[in-house]
Amino acid sequence: INPTNAEIDLKEDVGNALEKAGGKKFLDAVKELFKSNGPLDVAGAILGQAPGLPAKFIIHCNIPQWGVDKCEEQLEKTVMNCLTLADEKKLKSIAFPSIASSRTSSRASGRSPNQS
Repeated sequence: INPTNAEIDLKEDVGNALEKAGGKKFLDAVKELFKSNGPLDVAGAILGQAPGLPAKFIIHCNIPQWGVDKCEEQLEKTVMNCLTLADEKKLKSIAFPSIASSRTSSRASGRSPNQS
C-alpha cells in the first residue's frame, strides 16, 4: 500500500522508499497510472504495476488529511477500498504501512509539529 494524495506523488516516506527501490521503471509506471486514470478521490484506491519491486502490484490510496471533517470515516473507507482491490485481484498478501501518520494536521490536534 502506498498512502499518497490525489496526484499519486511519491513525496511521503513510503512513496520515497518505493521510488528509491523501484527506480525509474517504477516512477514511470506511477506516472502512466496517473495519466491514464487522473486524480484519486479522497479514500480512493487504485492498483498499479510494481516494476523494480519484489511485489507484482502496488495499491496507491489517497488518504484523508487527519483532523478534517469525517477523517476517521474516510480512513476506514480507504482501508476497505484497498482490501477490496486486493480481493478482486486475488492477492495473497497485502502490507499496510501506518497510513495516517505522515499527513497529520498539528493544528487539528492542538500540538506543535515537534510534539508526539
